[in-house]
Amino acid sequence: RIERLWPMFTVVAFGSGAGALMLSGGPVPALAPVTDPSLKLFAACVHALAVYTSTFAVTALSLRFLSGYSATRRYLADASYWVYIVHLPLVMAGQVLMLDAPLPWWGKLASVVVGVMAISLLSYELLVRHTFIGKALNGRRVPWRRPTDAVAVPAE
Repeated sequence: RIERLWPMFTVVAFGSGAGALMLSGGPVPALAPVTDPSLKLFAACVHALAVYTSTFAVTALSLRFLSGYSATRRYLADASYWVYIVHLPLVMAGQVLMLDAPLPWWGKLASVVVGVMAISLLSYELLVRHTFIGKALNGRRVPWRRPTDAVAVPAE
């Protein structure tokens, strides 16, 4: 199973990611195209390896460490489609609001991300979750029950 391979995928993902970063020009990548055909092929292969192993690493780590029930993850999973639907206009509005803010780029980015998530989740809770819209997005809500421990029954 894939979750047993998380250490290998993680190490290869970090290694190939670092290699891809260096092939792109270092920590601050250059925007100049690679002109040498053999280097271009090698760089493309390293980038592809980094992307695929990163995907497998995140999947394996999630299966290994996040496979149990979590009310928070369940809530975010239920809200995810609503967040997807409303995030684009909110991000655009946030960018316009932050345009002239006296903050560095990372402060503006963090403000937009946190603000959009807060508005999206608040609107989901107040306007969507317990309405017909929530039912249309998530289907019928079934009360969650903890799994009971199996009781051993002696064989006859």
